[in-house]
Amino acid sequence: MPDWLIRLQEDIKRLWSQLTAGQKWHVGGLTSALLLGLLGISLAAYFLPGGDFLYGGLDDAEVGELSRFLDEKGARYNIRDGAVYVFGDRDKLRAEFAISNRQKPLGGYGILKEYNWSQTSAQFRETRLRALQEELESTVEKGSDLIDWARVQLTEREKGLFPSGDTKPTASVKVGTRGQTLPKESVQGIQWTVANALPGLKPADVIVTDENSRVLSGYREKSETELLTDEQRKSEELLRERRIKACANILDPIVGGGANYTIAADVKLNFDKKAIKEKYIDAENPFEKRRRTEEIEDKTNQPGGIPGTPSNNPDDNIGPDSSSHASNSSMTQETQEVDNEPRLVRETSTEVAPGELETQWISIAVNYVPTIENGEKKYVQRTPEQMAELEKSLKLAAAHIENSTRHHFVLNQVPFDRSGEILAETEARWETIRTNVESAAFLAAALISILVFFYFLRKVFSIKPAEEELVRSEEISLPGPRIPEPSQREFGLRSIGDLENLPPEEQKSRIIREEIENYAKGKPEDFVGILRNWLAE
Repeated sequence: MPDWLIRLQEDIKRLWSQLTAGQKWHVGGLTSALLLGLLGISLAAYFLPGGDFLYGGLDDAEVGELSRFLDEKGARYNIRDGAVYVFGDRDKLRAEFAISNRQKPLGGYGILKEYNWSQTSAQFRETRLRALQEELESTVEKGSDLIDWARVQLTEREKGLFPSGDTKPTASVKVGTRGQTLPKESVQGIQWTVANALPGLKPADVIVTDENSRVLSGYREKSETELLTDEQRKSEELLRERRIKACANILDPIVGGGANYTIAADVKLNFDKKAIKEKYIDAENPFEKRRRTEEIEDKTNQPGGIPGTPSNNPDDNIGPDSSSHASNSSMTQETQEVDNEPRLVRETSTEVAPGELETQWISIAVNYVPTIENGEKKYVQRTPEQMAELEKSLKLAAAHIENSTRHHFVLNQVPFDRSGEILAETEARWETIRTNVESAAFLAAALISILVFFYFLRKVFSIKPAEEELVRSEEISLPGPRIPEPSQREFGLRSIGDLENLPPEEQKSRIIREEIENYAKGKPEDFVGILRNWLAE
């Protein structure tokens, strides 16, 4: 045992021996309470539900099966109210439990548990597709009590050289129903389950048949008429949402958010309309279609000068005088013919869809006005003038037409009862507080225990100065090593027992020696321990 531990034990024994009976009871009780508290906190932290949620809503048989699996894996877990909490990798345990829980020893994702690096990518895709098929078979079998067995065949999408050559993914599911009829909802659930497992697969492309190869009713490809009907419903829904949004934009700043009003809207559209063509013609600026131009030229030659004179003959060329020359004249006439027609500005083809509004129903209820009276929140009604102004704004936003049998609008104010919501909010708040307290209970208890322990040490082992002086005096009074008794001549004594003639210091030393000798003779074991501690210091 190390020396420091031996000294610590001896110090504790010495301090314990110095305590009174009452102090010993206090020290023992507080120490026992502290140890029991720490033990209880540790046990509570170990047995209280914690960790990650694995599964919930289990019956006794399922809890037993899951417990055996977790025990085999050496996982630490807690069970409370049919729920299992684990301390470890939850996702890994779920995957391993799903693999071990399959009735087939091989299959499902157990095929992929050990990957073969020598496989090509095509082989791996085929293996993965086979594993997916078996997983879906197990899921379909457990999805309904009416299904005895299931077989799933999947075909992935194949990409061609061009986009037009791509093939879409398909799937077929055959189920054994033991002669019973599978509801349409169950068939649709199977289609959705299989479709979501393969990228690009639609529920309508999943064919479900029974053991006699009869196609069960579920999702199917819709005809053009059905698709058109869906588009019409979408148009009506879009218009309804637009009406609600327009009214909400008016109500939000006035009544204070969506919690203080409700809007119900219903619209019906008439889709029995055909496409119409509209022509826009500009008659004032006609378009020039054809233009024809014709020109006519008329030339004349008349003699000039005095008749009968030689200069009047232009062929004689006598004299340059213009007055003696003949006069030539020419006339050109132009004729145009223009054919015009009205100018076509534009021609449009307009579809009347989403159709003409046939009926519109809008009903709005608003809450009373919240007010504070004497520190208490109350609700009061709006005045008729306020309601009339609000109704006018809402009708304008909803495109309401007065005095029309196709438009209906109702506005009311009612006190909204939020007691249930307030109670739910309070319960949720207390649940959050309780969860936080439970989460921090161990840390808080440990912190309090540590503080109590240090306070206990400070109170118990802190000794007052007077007591310390007493201890020092007691330690000084302990006997020391045996010293040979001096002779009478050294003390200057005349006879034995004559101590009065000695100096005071010599008398004190003589008395101390006598006490030490008597203590050593009476308690030799204690004297050896005290002497050893004194020498060690």
